Amino acid sequence: MMLLLALAAPAQTRTVTWANGWFSIEMPAEWSWDEEMEFEKGGDVGWVALAPHWEDGFVVIESKTETDQPLDRLTAFAARSRAAGETMSKPVMQRTKDGSLRITFTTKKKEKVTYHFVYIVGRGHRVTLEADSSKNAEPASLTHAVVSLRWLREP
Repeated sequence: MMLLLALAAPAQTRTVTWANGWFSIEMPAEWSWDEEMEFEKGGDVGWVALAPHWEDGFVVIESKTETDQPLDRLTAFAARSRAAGETMSKPVMQRTKDGSLRITFTTKKKEKVTYHFVYIVGRGHRVTLEADSSKNAEPASLTHAVVSLRWLREP
């Protein structure tokens, strides 16, 4: 596990603790960390981690409702993609060793393909981490954020 963390770690990181104290994650030190209140319907709160020139980043969403289904956002995303003229591949879902759900899929608009990577961590109280890439490779910043996630309160 430590080797994976070391390989996925950006050179300099900082630990960010979620505003309500539920969990913390690590992100590259020079990135900005911005809150988007009510990022999704139902009062869910999202945070966006962005590299200085916006060439990389990821989104963290905390589910505020216990009844939130993990795939609800994916279904809503697919509907928005179709409305925007994009096609979406069938999602591939797998459970990780720690019980998280990892989802990958692609979207295509004209000739541009975007690869999407999503992790859903926790049961009951859930955190979703998402990133996309023009390459078929999960961004190292997302991998590191997922591996570094620490629950500070029991989910």
